[in-house]
Amino acid sequence: MQEHSTKINVLMSDVPYGDHTTLVYKNGDKVIDFVSSFLRSGFKSNDLCIWITPGIKDSEGHDDLFEEKTIFVNQSSGSSNFDLVFMSPTLLSNANDFCAAILEFIEKKHKYAIKCGFKGLRINFDLMADKGQMFSFLKQCRKSIISSTSTIDLTALFTCPLDSFSSSEVFDLMDDRENTIIKKNGMWVNLMDLLSSKYRKHLRISPELMKREKELHSIYSNSPVVAFLRNSENGFPVEFVSENISQFGYSAEDLMCHKVLYEDLIHPWDIDDYFLAFSECIKNGDHEFTKEYRILDHKCNPRWVNETSLIETNNSGSPISFQGIIVDITERKLAEESLRGSEVNA
Repeated sequence: MQEHSTKINVLMSDVPYGDHTTLVYKNGDKVIDFVSSFLRSGFKSNDLCIWITPGIKDSEGHDDLFEEKTIFVNQSSGSSNFDLVFMSPTLLSNANDFCAAILEFIEKKHKYAIKCGFKGLRINFDLMADKGQMFSFLKQCRKSIISSTSTIDLTALFTCPLDSFSSSEVFDLMDDRENTIIKKNGMWVNLMDLLSSKYRKHLRISPELMKREKELHSIYSNSPVVAFLRNSENGFPVEFVSENISQFGYSAEDLMCHKVLYEDLIHPWDIDDYFLAFSECIKNGDHEFTKEYRILDHKCNPRWVNETSLIETNNSGSPISFQGIIVDITERKLAEESLRGSEVNA
C-alpha cells in the first residue's frame, strides 16, 4: 500500500532515494503526522528510519553529541529499524560543527544499515536557529549533507519552524527552487506556489537590497506596502504577512498564528461595503480585487489602505486564497479631505 502524507498530493513511498524535502511549519501545525508518514513509508521500503531532534541537556554531564533510543525492532532480523536520536542543542549553534557531526553519524548509520540488510536510510532532521539565521543554516546543511551523501541511498526531511525565518528569508525560500512545503488551508503545499511571479516581483524591492537583513528591515519599516497571503475561511485568517504590518501596531506573528484575523482589522463602518465589493468581484468572475477602505490600527485609530489582491479559486469558482498587498494611503486621503473642505469654505 502506498503511504500518503497527511493532506498532500505526494506519495511519500514514491519519493526516490536522493530526493530531499524541507518542511516549514507554523505553531499548531500537526508536523508529527507528516513526519510519521515520511518514516512509515520508509518502513515499507525497508529503510533504516531515523528521527534526529534536539534533546540532550548540557547539564546531564556527558560529552556525547547524540543519544539514541531504539523505538522499533525488526522481528525477522532482530535489528532496530527506527531510532529516535537526541542531539546536543549546542550543535545547532554552528552550521559547520552540525554538518561535520551529522555526516559522521550518517556514515556510521549507513554501515549499520548495510550490515543489517536495509535498503537505504530515511532521516528526519529537526532544525532550530535564531531568527534571521535559519535560512543560511538550512541552506548550508542541505548542501553539505546532500552533496556528501550522493553515493548512498539517503532520503532526507528537514523540518524548520516558520517563526525562525525573517520575512526576507521566506521569499528566499520561494526563490531557492528547492522542494520546500508549508501548510496552507489545511493542506501541505509547495512554498514556491504560494505567491505568483506577478506579485513576487512587486513584493521584493531589489535582490541587492534583500541580501542583508538590516537593510531589509529598514526597507520594510519605512515602506507603506504590506505583503500578505490570506485564506478564505471565516475572518480571512492570515497565512503570511510581511513584518512591516507593525506600522499598524500589529505583529506578524499575531496574525499568522490567527490571534488576530484580517477581518478584525477592517473598520466597522467599512466592513459591509468591503464584503459587498468582494462578493461582486467573485460573482463577476474577476480574479483581481482592488479596494480602498479603512482599517483600525492597534490603538483603534483609523488608517486608509488600498488593497490589490489576486484571488485563487477552485474548480467551482469559490475563492480559496488571496495574495497581494495593502498600501497605507492615509496621508493622501487626509489631503483630499482637506482640499474638499477648503473648496467648500471658498
